[in-house]
Amino acid sequence: AVVGQFRDAARAEFHRRVINVISMLLLPILAIPFAIGRSRSPRAYRMAFALLLLVAFSEIIEQGAVAAKLGTLSPWISMWLPMGLLALFAGWRFHAASFRIAGEGLDNVFLPITDWIARIIAKLRNKMGLGGAE
Repeated sequence: AVVGQFRDAARAEFHRRVINVISMLLLPILAIPFAIGRSRSPRAYRMAFALLLLVAFSEIIEQGAVAAKLGTLSPWISMWLPMGLLALFAGWRFHAASFRIAGEGLDNVFLPITDWIARIIAKLRNKMGLGGAE
């Protein structure tokens, strides 16, 4: 039983380390579509979404490694499946940014939210007497 636990822990750690290396190679492919965009579109939500995506991915991989160490899930399901999904998402976003000129689909989701937040901030600044240039 101890040998099986050691084997599961070593296998999970190996898979986690390989995934960390491969995910570092995916970061530029994932970062480029989030960094470029139309010149009049706010990019802050893109960076926040990218950061949230990376934190969630890291946490999923860590929890997958824990599940693999305990022997409850295979590392192929608990870690490589999320890695594959991230790679597919990164490839899709990179392809879309490289070969399409049209606006980004995320703008339709996030621009109303950012506009709403900007209006709230402007109202608060006006109430506090700080209304300055925007």
